[in-house]
This record gives sequence, C-alpha cells and structure tokens, in this order.
Amino acid sequence: MSDSRWLDADRNVRSAIQHFSMALKIWGNRHADKDQYDQYVQDAALMHAMQSGHTSFENAMLNILGILDETPPSGESWHQELIRRVSEPAESRPSVLDAKIARAATRTRAFRHVASRGYDAFEIELGAPAMDAARILINGLPEAVANFRNVTDPPSSDDKPKRRGACVEPVVRNESKDGDEGWTPPEPSPLEDLSDPFKTS
Repeated sequence: MSDSRWLDADRNVRSAIQHFSMALKIWGNRHADKDQYDQYVQDAALMHAMQSGHTSFENAMLNILGILDETPPSGESWHQELIRRVSEPAESRPSVLDAKIARAATRTRAFRHVASRGYDAFEIELGAPAMDAARILINGLPEAVANFRNVTDPPSSDDKPKRRGACVEPVVRNESKDGDEGWTPPEPSPLEDLSDPFKTS
C-alpha cells in the first residue's frame, strides 16, 4: 500500500510547476515600453510567482523527508541545507534530485532570497538565470520525484504501470516573443558559483 502522504508531495510539485510556468509567461511578456505602473505590477507578479514556486518546491521536498521519517533541516541555513539533503543519497535511499535539478533549485532559492529582502535594490533584468532554472525544474522535477517514489515506495501490482511523473505536464516551452520558442536552456554553472546569481561579473 503506497503512503498516502505522496498525495501532498504531488500536490506541491504541481503547485511549483504552475507557479514557475506563470513566472516564465510573465517574463516572456515583459516589455520595456510599459508605463511605470504596469511594469511595477508585472515585476511584482513575477517575483511572487517565483517565490511561490520555490516555496512549493520546498514543501514537496519536506513532504518526502516526512515520508522517509527523516528529520527536516533546521537553523538559519535550512533552505540551502534542504537542497543539499535531497540531492545526496542517504544510507537507506538514493538522492531525490540529481545535480542538475539541485543546481536549478539553488538558483530559484537565490532569486527568492534577493526578491524577498531587497525590493528597492533588486534588478529584475538580472533574473534570467533564475528563469532558466525554472525551466529545468518544470521539465525535470516531476519525473525525478516519480522515479524516486518508484524506488522507495514501489507501486503494487494493481498500481501499474510505473509512475512517470504524470501528475503534471513536465514539458513547458519558452513563451517569450524574441524568437527562442522551444529553446533549451544551457547547463547552469556549478553549485558553488550560485551564491549570487544576479551579479553582473
């Protein structure tokens, strides 16, 4: 019998995908010729969507740690520690996320941190790396969670076929209007370089 708490994890994965997808849509429709009010509203919506997306991602990872009876991380750096925890194997389980998805989550975490603490100084134009990270999470997170569940909580004989992340639609194309629809984002830089993804040098 599968643990019913996976329903909560799936719900939070769906929520993360929805928020990240809306953030990408807002990002793709940004225009320099908007008046100050419209630009403010759009940028605020983008920041909210990205923050909500990462919070839902964290909730899904906390759901999974709860299913595994693992104590969640605590302390001032628990957000960063959570990503590290789920991207490393433990004695009785494999990693939940691979390195690519973990790097993407680190980028969206950094975006949320800056956006939520530095409204006046935050330059939204420097958020492109976080948008690339959102695409990676949209495309990779559902399958990663489904694969992990198949290993740690295998489906019963009447729960076939194996789960394949079907709780969401994992492939989302770039909807911007600059001619790069369907563009595949480049591999993010290594994890140790993501402490400040919005710096210009």
